[in-house]
Amino acid sequence: MRPISIVHQDPCLTVFKHCSKDTVVICMGSPASCPLCDGELKDWMFSFRQIFAPWKTSESCPCTIVIRPTNGRFLQDYTGVEDLHIGIADSDGQVLHYDDNGIKRDTFWPECLPVWSQPDADLLTYGSGSIPDTQRCRWNNTLTLHTLSWRIDNHAYNEQVRNCFDFALGFVRALITETEPFGNKEMFTSEVILPKIQRLLRFLELYKKVCSTARSWIIQDTKDM
Repeated sequence: MRPISIVHQDPCLTVFKHCSKDTVVICMGSPASCPLCDGELKDWMFSFRQIFAPWKTSESCPCTIVIRPTNGRFLQDYTGVEDLHIGIADSDGQVLHYDDNGIKRDTFWPECLPVWSQPDADLLTYGSGSIPDTQRCRWNNTLTLHTLSWRIDNHAYNEQVRNCFDFALGFVRALITETEPFGNKEMFTSEVILPKIQRLLRFLELYKKVCSTARSWIIQDTKDM
């Protein structure tokens, strides 16, 4: 097998088929030959895809609800059981979040997973360039009022009933006033957050499998992809 050249600095996997219809090769970078048969990949561009890490900087996913590990980072420290912290990215990617010290505003989160945006804007797919000014203004204005109401309320932080999750979900409810989008935290978790986390964990599983091999590639059945 010819050497693999890394073409993307962020965590990224290349998935392609070549000489077997029932298996795919998963590797990092762009291989010049198939690791199974050592054949030259002349037409590999027609049968490959890249899987990028699902986390982003908050600056690249404005006007979204975002989560991150409470401690550490996704790639190095997250296995699916560690605590997560949730925040609200404004139109500039600054993140407002709540903990036992009150409401905080961070200039940005360097690594976070966007989990929710306004239903009428596919911001998680198309990014900040697709956000109309009216939606940016509505998001920011609602966030300002929601933050103010929490500060006026001035109840103490409580791990069960007044935490970062309650702060974020309260904002979602304030933003979508025409309907009750999520009845409780369990519904928001199961319908919104868990599918994103499952996708993230799947990426981490594949990425770590590839990294753990000396050859930097693995074989996977197509039915498992």
